[in-house]
Amino acid sequence: MVAGALPTDTALPVVVTTGEPAGVGPELTLMLAARGKLPENTVAIGDPDMLRQRAAALGLNITINVCSPGEPPWHQGVRVWPVALNAPATPGVLNPANADYVLATLSLAVGACQKVWLPPW
Repeated sequence: MVAGALPTDTALPVVVTTGEPAGVGPELTLMLAARGKLPENTVAIGDPDMLRQRAAALGLNITINVCSPGEPPWHQGVRVWPVALNAPATPGVLNPANADYVLATLSLAVGACQKVWLPPW
């Protein structure tokens, strides 16, 4: 499909993996969302419970909305395609048990791109 052939009212989602759970990715994703700096069609891929915990730790009043590919957009908060952590995560402390978690988030993002998933809205 040629990019110019896409309907102008259909936007592909912006998919953001939250990265290494001990790193700054989860916090950056949440802070950008809380400040309205992410496109409306952004979807984060990560552990929703971890994101809720990090939002609380940062004092951010933001809703984490768990959804699946193909669901219509939420107009508030952060949409999250869920991938569960393998082990508890502490900011700044790497846990090798979560290496597969990081790979799983990347795999989901790459898979969505390879399918050129188009939302129904």
